[in-house]
Amino acid sequence: MRDLGVERRHADGDGEPAAAVGRRDLAHGHVPGTGRVGVRLEGVAVGADRQVWICGTRGGAARLLHGDGRQWRWLDPLPVASANLYRVVLAPSGAVWVSGDQASGGGWAGLVARWEGAWTVLPPVTGARLSISDVHAAAPDDVWAVGTDAGVGGPPGRPGNPA
Repeated sequence: MRDLGVERRHADGDGEPAAAVGRRDLAHGHVPGTGRVGVRLEGVAVGADRQVWICGTRGGAARLLHGDGRQWRWLDPLPVASANLYRVVLAPSGAVWVSGDQASGGGWAGLVARWEGAWTVLPPVTGARLSISDVHAAAPDDVWAVGTDAGVGGPPGRPGNPA
């Protein structure tokens, strides 16, 4: 967020006033947690109703931060240990989808989950070092994901294989 000239004026916390939620907030630092130890914000989605959803990490747990125009609120942690969220998208149904990766047997497995007041985590997409970088929810029962499987070994700096 530093590239946007964010001013880190607010303390991290639940229920922080949101002022006018939207692009202005992201550009002017009205997002709780920016610049705080243990908080990493990775992806943002804004709905037509100006609801803002930000995925990332807070206190070592993968979380969603939601702004509704009145306040920001950290939602319950994703019920997956050692997870990273990189992308958040809004489905036409109102569901919030996230993607990323999670620790799996000494490597990483792809992660896709849905928030609809509670978390639903899909079975992990397995690979040696696999991460899901984007997700598209075409319908409640039709979700597409894309990512990278870096595999085992290979020359340093070699990009992974599409997953």
